[in-house]
Amino acid sequence: SSKNIVYKGFRLKDNLPIIAKMINTNYVDLQSIERYKNTYELMTLIDSEDVVKAYSIEDCDENIALIMEDFQG
Repeated sequence: SSKNIVYKGFRLKDNLPIIAKMINTNYVDLQSIERYKNTYELMTLIDSEDVVKAYSIEDCDENIALIMEDFQG
């Protein structure tokens, strides 16, 4: 959706392909940040090959980034 920005890249520490999902700067608010944190927590509880793995959640100035596996599919 237009409320999110998605980047593809590689994690610096191990060159692992990742997807970084961030909140569009026009929509950053406490509710959106909490939603990302909750999404991360839920994703870490699910251990399935059918669900994208969440690697981390990173603070980025006044935004947040959800770092996930890039399944390249």
